[in-house]
Amino acid sequence: MAAVVLLGAATARPAYGYTDPGSGLLLWQMVGAAAVGSLFYVKRLLRWLSPKKKTEKDEGQREE
Repeated sequence: MAAVVLLGAATARPAYGYTDPGSGLLLWQMVGAAAVGSLFYVKRLLRWLSPKKKTEKDEGQREE
């Protein structure tokens, strides 16, 4: 599959398409939104995986 994609990218063919100037901006907006959204999920995952720190309040409740 990767070989087909690389072969298609390596061969030059004329492109008969039209994209307006807003299309590029829309693509950049989608990439930026995906990057920012994934940062929230990574932050949440790291908080879930990291051990909780004990606070003085937690230790005081356990001793009683």
